[in-house]
Amino acid sequence: MNNSRATVGFALGNLLLAVSIIGIGVTSIASRAYLAGLEVSGINDSAMLFSIASGALLVLLGSCLLVPASRRPAAIILTFYLLIWLIASDLPDIVKSHFTDGWTVGGETLAIAGVTMLSGREAWRRYGSWFFGVSLFIFGAMHYAYHSAVAGMVPTWIPRPLFWAYLTGTAMILGGVSVLSGLLARLAGILLAVMFFSWVVLIYVASLLSDVHSADTWANLFITLAMSAGGCLVFANADRRTLRSD
Repeated sequence: MNNSRATVGFALGNLLLAVSIIGIGVTSIASRAYLAGLEVSGINDSAMLFSIASGALLVLLGSCLLVPASRRPAAIILTFYLLIWLIASDLPDIVKSHFTDGWTVGGETLAIAGVTMLSGREAWRRYGSWFFGVSLFIFGAMHYAYHSAVAGMVPTWIPRPLFWAYLTGTAMILGGVSVLSGLLARLAGILLAVMFFSWVVLIYVASLLSDVHSADTWANLFITLAMSAGGCLVFANADRRTLRSD
């Protein structure tokens, strides 16, 4: 039973990850101002060409994630690509910024790299858990630090938006603790997957209904979908560890 649940979790997580990477790549090509779903400072010919090339690479790698025979090589290449981007581009912004947008952008890159590692070689999955868990701490802290902005993202028909800003921030911090420690990781994975997927539907799909051409919204939708994939893969890895210990 555990083995079948883990298989389903991996299959769903890999599918969501592949779709998110392809989506980020298409967004990068279409907007010509985004790299790996993150904004390139200044729009010029070099940035546009680099964005298109990056987007094409992401579409290729995301497509390869859908094919079992090419999934692991694609995951390895994607992981190194994201880590290089994190060090070369995001880290300087993190150092310069005082817990502002640079941390969010860096956290997104770190999270997707972690999710990719969770979907790849078994020897890498522990490090993937670390990356994903740390990113959850970053996002949770950002929810507390910028609670008003987060509350503004809550759909107007949902009451008490500030409550949801704090609740989701707390959920991500607790999820980070669980992912890093392994305690209740199976439950945390399910809850994280459901929470992030609900954001995809309630926040980003709803926003696209009023402005389908918003590159920001498309990028955030696919990044959040990758976070949901991370929850699925945390669940699947926890189930496999339980199976091996029985």
